[in-house]
Amino acid sequence: MDQNIRNAIREFLSQEILLDETAEIKSDINLFQSGILDSQGLVILVGFLEREFNIEIGAEDLAGNSLTTISNIEDLIIKRHS
Repeated sequence: MDQNIRNAIREFLSQEILLDETAEIKSDINLFQSGILDSQGLVILVGFLEREFNIEIGAEDLAGNSLTTISNIEDLIIKRHS
């Protein structure tokens, strides 16, 4: 696992979605069930991921579990870059 990817995602969620730089978000917490992400937050997150990591997020990613946790997002990014 890439700590830099995980930290970038965690920092983005804390600063841009939660607006709380001190928020601690665990890598395995479900971002939707915990209330961190909603549909609007997901759109913002997808834009960030596509720009920051130069990947394309498709409908299959949105429908599956790829974006439910920081760990899953990290796995998706690593997979797209391999």
